[in-house]
Amino acid sequence: MGKTLPEAARLPEGQFRWDAMAQIELSRSIPVTELHICRDGLVILRIDTLQAGIFNAMSLPPQSVWESAGPLLNVYLSHCNALRLLLEAGLWKHDRIGLGTTPIRKGEALSLEFRHQMLVGATIPEGEGADLIRQRTPGKEDLFTTNSRILISAPIAEEAFAIYLSIANDWEKVKILSETCSCIGEQNRINWEGCIIHAWFVIEYFLNSSWMEYILTASDTEKISFTRDMRDFVTGRDFSAAFISNALAQAGELPKADFEIIDRLRKIRNGIIHNQALVEKLRARLQGQQIESASKAISQNDCSDAVSQVERFINKSMGIGIELPEYFVWTYP
Repeated sequence: MGKTLPEAARLPEGQFRWDAMAQIELSRSIPVTELHICRDGLVILRIDTLQAGIFNAMSLPPQSVWESAGPLLNVYLSHCNALRLLLEAGLWKHDRIGLGTTPIRKGEALSLEFRHQMLVGATIPEGEGADLIRQRTPGKEDLFTTNSRILISAPIAEEAFAIYLSIANDWEKVKILSETCSCIGEQNRINWEGCIIHAWFVIEYFLNSSWMEYILTASDTEKISFTRDMRDFVTGRDFSAAFISNALAQAGELPKADFEIIDRLRKIRNGIIHNQALVEKLRARLQGQQIESASKAISQNDCSDAVSQVERFINKSMGIGIELPEYFVWTYP
């Protein structure tokens, strides 16, 4: 079922098949959050608090709508991307199949309006959303009878829904999974600089979290006797990622192999953000020297290392046991 369409969805050529493909196969919910998945993989997510906020914003004057609704839509899309990552990770974990994750953007996530349990309206879809809706109507090619179409099986959807609903009320966890979706997406687009940047967002978050946990545990167990000045020092300033990773490694909280990978990724990230190669070139010219650019191309292996670290941190912190996709699809531009 995870790879081909169920027999019930194989309709004669030219027959209207919206009802067959739009049939809801699985539904789950927690207070204020609902999830449904249709036969063709369309996922419906409703978060009551965000929905109410957007509804209220739509009654504001036109110049105020986007200012009020934009941040809410951003949060909604982060939830969508967290869920997308979990579904993709489930396909990879169980079937070793990849859909080529890319972040869901405005327009690719449809806004659906229901009345009396009937769909009465929807925004105009773009991208993958448009393809999905278009394929629900009959055409010259019976796209739904092809064996190449990948559907998400019920067990994979069950697992993804359970994980998502367990963290849906924790914004930090949702944001981390959303950023991870962007990380994987940039890798798939062969934007390896973007992959490293998004991965570093996650890595640095967990480095800071690990540092906080280490200090709190050391204080609670009196492993370290903190004076007032020491406590104010470790909690009252922003330490660099280099300092924190070195301190955690020295304390035995960060394995040596992981420290070396993270330290290398940190230098790559700094090179991207601060354009250090250009700075070195300028410094040399001011000193009357000529040097070649010292910048080094980022490799697929760098991205793989970054994704592996992200996966390790997520599973260690959230205990959800996901496997991030490791495939790479080559298509010539």
